[in-house]
Amino acid sequence: EKPGNLILVIFGASGDLTARKLIPALFSLKIQKLLPERFAVIGCGRSVFSDPEFRTKMKESIIAFSEEKDPDEKSVDEFVESISYLMLNNEKLPDYHKLREILVERTKSMSIVANYIFYMATPPSMYSVIAENLHEAGLSVQHDGFRRLIIEKPFGYDLESGRELNRKLHEMVDESQIYRIDHY
Repeated sequence: EKPGNLILVIFGASGDLTARKLIPALFSLKIQKLLPERFAVIGCGRSVFSDPEFRTKMKESIIAFSEEKDPDEKSVDEFVESISYLMLNNEKLPDYHKLREILVERTKSMSIVANYIFYMATPPSMYSVIAENLHEAGLSVQHDGFRRLIIEKPFGYDLESGRELNRKLHEMVDESQIYRIDHY
């Protein structure tokens, strides 16, 4: 079953996890026709990229790391057109306001409900910082679509820090909005 139309925001998009795992996996889902009809990715990171530069990097990643045997260049090109990039400092609230503006504009241009998945492909020390800034910018509230936070393992450094992260997250979002995963 295909999920509903949505926008996936990847924090840490200029990093290795995004290039080696996330984007190639999303491309594979596209090839298998398992992505929504209307789908976009907004990569957020500290590195400086234009949209075309980031798309080129992601195209190279798909070709190098995709499990699809000899991916069709036209399919790759079509897929990377759904990807854009925003230079964002995870610790600066004004950057999240800019992200919100982009999400509102993209949601309108795609004619979709505001369904957003926020994927934290960042060091664990950034999880609560990103969640807090999403909350402060009004991006974690589910009033006109769903909001999901995907948090990569490790979830805390030990039991106590894991509990503390849970406590902080539950101040901002419901448990049903949190997905804790291990990409391996």
